[in-house]
Amino acid sequence: MSTDIDYINPVIAGLEEAFGTMLDVKVERTGLGLMENNQALYPVSGIIGVSGKGVGTIVLSMQPNVAIKAASVMLMMDDITEVTDDVLDAVGEVTNMVCGGAKAKLSKYNLSMSLPNILCGDNCRLHFPQHSHPISIPFRCEWGMLALQIGFSFPQHNGIWDGKDVDVHQDGKSGDGMQPAVDVSRDGMRQAVGVSRD
Repeated sequence: MSTDIDYINPVIAGLEEAFGTMLDVKVERTGLGLMENNQALYPVSGIIGVSGKGVGTIVLSMQPNVAIKAASVMLMMDDITEVTDDVLDAVGEVTNMVCGGAKAKLSKYNLSMSLPNILCGDNCRLHFPQHSHPISIPFRCEWGMLALQIGFSFPQHNGIWDGKDVDVHQDGKSGDGMQPAVDVSRDGMRQAVGVSRD
């Protein structure tokens, strides 16, 4: 049976590598804890659904200025001053890079990843698989604040997950009308995420 730290650390490493290598900016983790609600932490977020031996949602959420600066580097443009479609596309590409790096380190789970969805706006709601324990991992860099918000579940059966739990809407409902289902059992997660590997 997998422990939570098995998938948390590869995603953190994927973020550090993507920002350090592709964007030439260092990110520093400032905390880690269980999510208090299912809201995106910042106004601009890239979201990828994961399926395979485990199912999950990986969210890269950031302040608008971080998104703008990332897009400026990727597009080699210095005149971007607001969140545009090009900026949102860049956020999707960065999210892809983060999750792609994590996927390589999680090959034993035979994971498949969806195309990124992008949310832009305040108080956007996120959905995670049943029986997951979503966590929030904030970071800072010279451009501003960002965070990973991650929830994984490792079902005992070998069925194929249809990804519905990852369909996100700002009204807090999934595409099939279901409300988000979050396991409120927290003690095991606290123990798992207490293990850090700096």
